[in-house]
Amino acid sequence: MEYITEVFKLDKKFPFTVFKGKGFSAEAVKNGKVYMHNHYCLEINLALSSGGTYYIGDSSYPINKSDIFVINNYEYHYAANISDDMELMVIIFDPELVWQNEEMDYLYIKAFYEWKDGFKHRLSGDAVSSDISDIIFEMEREWNEKATGYQLVIKSLLLILILNLLIDKVYKESRLKGGKSKPAVLTELVLNGFPAASPHPPQSGGINL
Repeated sequence: MEYITEVFKLDKKFPFTVFKGKGFSAEAVKNGKVYMHNHYCLEINLALSSGGTYYIGDSSYPINKSDIFVINNYEYHYAANISDDMELMVIIFDPELVWQNEEMDYLYIKAFYEWKDGFKHRLSGDAVSSDISDIIFEMEREWNEKATGYQLVIKSLLLILILNLLIDKVYKESRLKGGKSKPAVLTELVLNGFPAASPHPPQSGGINL
């Protein structure tokens, strides 16, 4: 299979975009006309409907409605659509939108790399709160309408989205182990930062998809 680095040109003043996509069609997959790609940008996907498979690195995941996929800048990936109904909401942004070389900001970047306790790439829709989906839909609305101040609203929503993803993931692990309540998890995240992650900082250079 071919591996490529795709280039995605984002506005330098506000390096962000959101759009809907269906991945490679079942016919393309059948005929072998697919490829793995990576990009300098960070990516969050919300599955709007079921019916496909996400290939990320050496892992593969079924795509079910409300699933969240988190992909960093170095992992090769592609989504295969086995149903015409399968659709993803795709958020792409430059790491510098949330990371300004400050230690606290870098905590947001860590959310896109390998977590402890086996988390990798996917949060099942069963574990994702409706708040997270609502935030993503609000980001899409703000992006499409582009009302005054929309960039500030989107950046704020993006930071809230990342924090909510962390809370849902860590709370689920804690709950399964009979551990902390959700408020306690939030307090711990604020005080101690995000779960440890393998260091794969964004590369310098252009903005790629």
